[in-house]
Amino acid sequence: KKQPAKSPRQTPPATQSLLAGAQVLKAEIADCYEELAEQLAHCNNPEAAESFRQLADIQHQHLQRLKSLEQESHPECLPS
Repeated sequence: KKQPAKSPRQTPPATQSLLAGAQVLKAEIADCYEELAEQLAHCNNPEAAESFRQLADIQHQHLQRLKSLEQESHPECLPS
């Protein structure tokens, strides 16, 4: 039997699940880095605090990219 051709923008469910899980992890990691930055700032270690703020920013950038990829994989969910 011939299977119907998939839309070029249709993402397999496993990939969608992977994107969703990655978003959760990136958000949790960013939260942890932000918490560490706050604690280090209170412990009078501003250099280390700034490093963890930068790491949190990087995780937020990754999270935004993952969200973009997810939206690209669901064009029917995009606002018109």
